Amino acid sequence: MICKNCGKEIFDNAAICPGCGCPTDNYASVANGAYNPNNYAPVANGAYYPNSGMMTTSPIVVRYLHEARTIYTLSLLSLIFFFLFLIGYIVFALIAKSKVNELPIVKESDLKTEQDVLDYQLAQSKLKTAKTLRRVGLGILIAVIALVIIAFLSSLAIV
Repeated sequence: MICKNCGKEIFDNAAICPGCGCPTDNYASVANGAYNPNNYAPVANGAYYPNSGMMTTSPIVVRYLHEARTIYTLSLLSLIFFFLFLIGYIVFALIAKSKVNELPIVKESDLKTEQDVLDYQLAQSKLKTAKTLRRVGLGILIAVIALVIIAFLSSLAIV
């Protein structure tokens, strides 16, 4: 049998598609009570075969489990990427800050030509912009941390 939603090939007696979790034509018999959990047990690909002593699981619970695993995986990946962003921001911000401390001290006597003055002013402008960017990055980082904390606390309230 082919799933009408995702096109994946599944067992002919599958109640739900293991690929997308959508009910098949066989799901109606499960929903109408024709499915007897004492006579059938779930096996691979969402099919139900005569009971072999395995515990039975209804198709809705199988789909719920599938969706829960997807949500768990996405949440874990978002947390991993958040920490990678956090570590990256901290590392690069510290490197930039250390570079500021390594800047040579430029005196007026060092600015001998008009080009020296223009280049010095350009460098000052870039340093000012870099400082602003670091502050903006820190603000965004604080906002993201606050959102993560709020999301975590709200997930505790849901569960």
